[in-house]
Amino acid sequence: MDRKTRQILAEIEKIKSANDIVYEVFRTEKRSGWFYFWDIIFDVIPSTTTKLLYDKVMYLLASDKNGKIIEVQDGKITKITDIPNWTQDTKVNFKKIIIENNIYKKYRKLA
Repeated sequence: MDRKTRQILAEIEKIKSANDIVYEVFRTEKRSGWFYFWDIIFDVIPSTTTKLLYDKVMYLLASDKNGKIIEVQDGKITKITDIPNWTQDTKVNFKKIIIENNIYKKYRKLA
């Protein structure tokens, strides 16, 4: 884990409960069918995905009652967005979620 990620996790630890899960997610805009084709290709090569979309990396704080997308800039939490229709099952089995015109997709589980 790199220094930036450790610094961000330290910030998230301040609002995290003991049994919460933290996922690293990335945000993309909803697009045409070609987008989904490339999305599948990037799933095969995750390191490429991270390099191409590094500026769009965010974090998901998943608890039993709710999920929150956390945007971080310069090591500080800048925005927290609640995820609608959150279930306890989503906490463990999160893969992707669509909010408005954005798709938030799981990259990896951090804590």
